[in-house]
Amino acid sequence: MKMYEISHVRQVPGERRRRWFSSQEFDLVVTEDGSGQPRAFELYYDIYSAEQGGVLCREDGALLHCGVDASRGPGGSPATGMIVSRRTVFNAHHIIPRFLDRAAHLPPGIVAWVSEKLHRLASMSEVPHPAEESGRSSV
Repeated sequence: MKMYEISHVRQVPGERRRRWFSSQEFDLVVTEDGSGQPRAFELYYDIYSAEQGGVLCREDGALLHCGVDASRGPGGSPATGMIVSRRTVFNAHHIIPRFLDRAAHLPPGIVAWVSEKLHRLASMSEVPHPAEESGRSSV
């Protein structure tokens, strides 16, 4: 399913404009400056699975890859809140192609900017491509 823009995002007076894009797999919140240029983002992937994770890009360019635990509490009741933990490996081969496919019709400047940041994160946290792992033993 392609990502679409949520049209009525709450804006906080005095803060930068936020735009929210969503699909069944991704949530992307982009913060823009006064000229409409992206400055920061939060990209959450696999949002309805146990493998949910996120990439945060701050305005200073710092990148953080995190895991998200939105599990249920005792007896299946909702947990008190989501727990975010730092992940060390960003599986770019799994996430980037899916993001680019689902975001293909979003504003090109936003997609290119987020994609560049995701590729930069991937270069900092390499995980072997599945084809490279096929020759490995599972022992």
